[in-house]
Formats: sequence, C-alpha cells, structure tokens
Amino acid sequence: NVDRETVQQEFKKKSQSFKPVELPEHGSIAELVSAGAHNIDENLNSVVEFIKDRGFTLDDYPWQWSPSSEHGLNRRVIIPYTWQGNTIGYTARSSSPNSKIKYFNQVDSDYVFNVDAQTAERKFVIVVEGPLDAVAVDGVAVLTNEVSENKAEIIESLGKQVIVVPDQDSSGQRLVEQAVEYGWSVSFPQWESDVKDAAEAHKRYGKLYTLRSILADVETSGLKIKLRSRDIFN
Repeated sequence: NVDRETVQQEFKKKSQSFKPVELPEHGSIAELVSAGAHNIDENLNSVVEFIKDRGFTLDDYPWQWSPSSEHGLNRRVIIPYTWQGNTIGYTARSSSPNSKIKYFNQVDSDYVFNVDAQTAERKFVIVVEGPLDAVAVDGVAVLTNEVSENKAEIIESLGKQVIVVPDQDSSGQRLVEQAVEYGWSVSFPQWESDVKDAAEAHKRYGKLYTLRSILADVETSGLKIKLRSRDIFN
C-alpha cells in the first residue's frame, strides 16, 4: 500500500543514472522497405525476412537497420531501447541461424525493456527474458535470467500484478526462483515441447492465443510454483 506517486518519484531518480548509448548509423526498416531498399541490399532483405519469419510485421516495433558492417550490424535487426521517451541503447539481433553471437547489446545493465509501453489501464505486466519475447506479448524483458534489485523495483513501480513467463529451458529456472523470491506470479503455459519461449509461441500460435495461454495458467502460490517448475526443469 505504498503511495504510487512516491514510488514513481523514486523510480525516476533511479532511471536518471542510466548511461545512454547512441545508435549507429541507422534507418527505419519499414521506411526502407517502403522505398524498395530491401530489393537492392541482400543483407537488409534477410533482416526483413527474419522479422516476418518470426511472425512479426514491420509495424509491430520500430525496427531499425544499419549498413555498417562493424559487429555485423548490417546482418542484424536493431531493436532500439527507449526510456521515458528517449533512446538510450539497443540490441542488434542476428538474422542468420548460424550466427555464433545472436545478440549484440549496448545498454545499461539495469535497463528493463519496454517499460514505456506499459499503459496505466493494464492490470498486469508480463515479464520475459528477451526483447522479441516482450514484443510478442506486449510485456517487459529483463534481458537475462537474472533480475537485479533495481530491475525488480522498476517492474514493481508499475503497480501491476507481475506475471513471469520463463523460457522453458535451463535458463528459465533461475528466473522462476527469483520470481518466487520477489513474490511474483509465474505462468506455465501449455505449449508444445519444442516451443521454448514467448517469441516462439507467437510464431507458432499467433499473439492472441499466446496471451490467452499465458493468462490461463498463472500460478500465484510460491510452493505450487516450485513444484510445477520441477516438472519443467528436471
């Protein structure tokens, strides 16, 4: 029952310490495609195909692309990170299935992705690991399976029920353990065994079904969460 305004004030103080990272030379993928640039540059075209293959549209997020070959950015979709309306960093996700380094990240270690999109009328916030997972379900991403105290405070400052959707592999176990520590709910959606995260569920089932399956299987009891997690991670 802490006053929400007080929490928000503390939240803003903490966020002011974030160190912004400038994006490399870049352009909107939607605008580049509209201009036909994907027909000229095969790397851009592969990035566009990657987005569509994952079940997203070019309007689902302000995806960006860079012609720079440094860190292979021209073969990656750039996901800008915003904080209180300002771009402070980014992740560049490889479009190649054979890439040894899927993500190239440039962002403050305590950043929580997609908090800006959590509108006041929402009753819950879905917490996932990766940015594509968050875009898939309009949730937030902690960008790892570790939730620092600062990240937890940022999430809780939203004043909503927190529902964690862990990756259904070994990395998700730690996220579930921390969810129990923070007193958060955990969802165990009944997806097929080869669907490991929200992004894959979005690709397989579509957004609406994925959200419904998450909300249909939410567990709030810490003991029950621990028992159910054993079935998944053992």
